[in-house]
Amino acid sequence: MDYGAAGVAGVAAGMDGEQTRRVFARVGHGAWSIEHAYGSWRKEDPNGTYFSDPLSPGQYIESKLALTQLQYEDQLAGDRLTLSARLFRSSLQYRTLLKFSGEHFASDTQSRLYGGELRLLYTAFDHHKLMLGIEGQESPRSEQVIPVSSDPADNLLISSPGHRFGVYAQDEWQISGRLTATLGLRFDHNDATGSAASPRTGLIWQATPATTVKALYGRAHRAPNAYELDYDDGATLVGNPALRGERIDTLELVSDHRVDHATTLRASLYQWDLKRLIVLGLHPASGIPQYQSGEDITARGAELSLDRTWHSGVRLRSSVSLQDVETRDGAGLVNSPNVLGKANLSGMLPWGGIRASYELHYEAQRLTNDGSHLGGYTISNFALTRSIGRRGLDTSLAIYNLFDKHYATPGASSNWQNAFDQDGRSIRIKVGYRF
Repeated sequence: MDYGAAGVAGVAAGMDGEQTRRVFARVGHGAWSIEHAYGSWRKEDPNGTYFSDPLSPGQYIESKLALTQLQYEDQLAGDRLTLSARLFRSSLQYRTLLKFSGEHFASDTQSRLYGGELRLLYTAFDHHKLMLGIEGQESPRSEQVIPVSSDPADNLLISSPGHRFGVYAQDEWQISGRLTATLGLRFDHNDATGSAASPRTGLIWQATPATTVKALYGRAHRAPNAYELDYDDGATLVGNPALRGERIDTLELVSDHRVDHATTLRASLYQWDLKRLIVLGLHPASGIPQYQSGEDITARGAELSLDRTWHSGVRLRSSVSLQDVETRDGAGLVNSPNVLGKANLSGMLPWGGIRASYELHYEAQRLTNDGSHLGGYTISNFALTRSIGRRGLDTSLAIYNLFDKHYATPGASSNWQNAFDQDGRSIRIKVGYRF
């Protein structure tokens, strides 16, 4: 692979490993339950992320996430009131070891988060389901380490504690036997971007016993996180304390139709308007990557899907999406194909309790950062799976990119490469045990 301006070219042999671990446990008794989830991910990086030295052994990116939550849910007032509550604690650790000009730079970023939520669902009023909720979270520790030399003692520490608070209400109103409306409003406040309101509404019409039509509208907000706002090492990323939050307004029309007991069709039309989408750009003076508020973006599209199951147990799921995504001035968007297609055919083999599945995936051409286009591609995946009992051993054998198709995906503005070649044919064997 050619790393462009880095002046390096070669093959990352034995330098592109990846390791993932996941643990989940749940204990429940009556209305109470407690859950714990843990996951870790480590990826070796020969590609020179953030313009580090490409094809340099020993570089990696690693993250670890742990979440513990206590939950309570019960029905009161003659089952007319449902009370749900939860308390949670999470921690995140993000580590990198990268080389710049031959020297190692290590960072270890950590954050800790506490929070809770209380939700009430009341159904005593005829034709109405009323929901009211409140939630909040506090992040007393959000520490980002900036490596300024190969000596960890020289590292700088940025502390960005924060909090968020939200209230929401919703009414599901059964207007008639065939018409239902949903009206909702959410109000959020955080210490980064202040306050924002998010309305949502929906109208569901049961046109016939087999056909449902939905008209949906919603708004959502996202505040920039501490990394996007504050991380600034002057080399791989510069901070942007003036960065604003992003917003999306969604409008969707969906129709579901059951052709018969085995076949379901879904068609949808949608428009999304994104305001101030946070993107990784380049600082105008230094040319160093920086998170910025991008241009307003409009996405319009249509999707058609089919789900059919035969008496034999063979199932076909397929979908095709057409979309047009552009900025306000009509420019196209990087890494945004206009056509997406997917089909999956699966069924039990006549022996061994083995289920086989074949998947076909298509993506049209995509724009890259340098203005060129990468060609569209079609890839196939094949898998065999077998489960023994409700609790027991799960095994699978999967072949990805079955026909060894050569294709590439666009790189980011912080990469040396304009495009990344993807894996050819690969085989994955998975063994799991449920208890």
